[in-house]
Amino acid sequence: MKKLNFLFAIAFFVFISCDNKKEISFEENSLPNGYSIEIPANYFKYGENNNKLVWKSDKVKFLFVEILNRKSSNLNQEIELFSSKQNSENLYKNVRFINSETFDNNEIRGVISYFKNDTKSKGLGLVTMTNYAVFAIVNTSNFQFRIESSSLSENNFDEITKSIKSISLNSKKTIDMNTTNNNSSEIIDSLDNMYRIKEQIILDKYDSINKQNIRYAKTIDSLKSIKNSESFNQNDKFTETEKNNSNKEEEKVISFLKEHYKFYDRDHVFRNPIVKKIDDYNFDVSIEECNRKFKDSDFHYNAKIIHIATQEDGSLKIGKRYYKTKDGRTRYGNTYY
Repeated sequence: MKKLNFLFAIAFFVFISCDNKKEISFEENSLPNGYSIEIPANYFKYGENNNKLVWKSDKVKFLFVEILNRKSSNLNQEIELFSSKQNSENLYKNVRFINSETFDNNEIRGVISYFKNDTKSKGLGLVTMTNYAVFAIVNTSNFQFRIESSSLSENNFDEITKSIKSISLNSKKTIDMNTTNNNSSEIIDSLDNMYRIKEQIILDKYDSINKQNIRYAKTIDSLKSIKNSESFNQNDKFTETEKNNSNKEEEKVISFLKEHYKFYDRDHVFRNPIVKKIDDYNFDVSIEECNRKFKDSDFHYNAKIIHIATQEDGSLKIGKRYYKTKDGRTRYGNTYY
């Protein structure tokens, strides 16, 4: 009977061994920050524990994944500290180190350590139960993954190793992010073009309004001058003869000013002269002046006041004013009586 039980136990473990060698399928699972990991299909998401993502298979296999916003320059030292801390817990008490390996895959570097311990099962007599533990540190460009796996009675080193080495940026999310960036770039370019078009329209309107304002201001100045002149004439009751004499004086001043520009200032032209007689010797002439090459553009005309004085011989001169002193003598300067 004991021989039969022994053969049955051998057959049972051979069956389990053969079953373990069957090909295992993997499924992609999402990790934080756009990363993913391939986990054996017989594992299911079990939740979170102390900021660790947990997957479970059956009642005796667990996989823990934690992501940290850090990197390690010495992976071997980091894995030693990590595994020592985990092995101090009751679950991994008295485990022994089996092996360690490193890998480097597309800017993702990692180190994996394997442990196991054997315990006698009370229920099966001579049957030994083995606990398998895997610890890993995986560095990406910006983050660090800490991985822990435990399995009772089944060596799952190969499948867990494959899962650890499968960590990568989620390709689908990367494509979506690139598409989003492209769309954002197109939107930004479109908004920039729209802004420039609107800006040009506003500038064109401002330029047009500014030109109108300049013309209105000049018209108002002219009307004010005319009004002042008319008021001056009415208040002092100029006779028609005096008006004619005044017109002749204005014509003389304007004719003199034309000759002056024709000979002495040929680079400029003027228009709309308004003559204001200050006294018997001095005139102020308000003109609109611009460079000759822009004479056909209203925008380039600017208002200017020119002083013209009558000399003792009756000729006109541009510049400082002439004036009579208190004793009746004529003087040339910036002040007059």
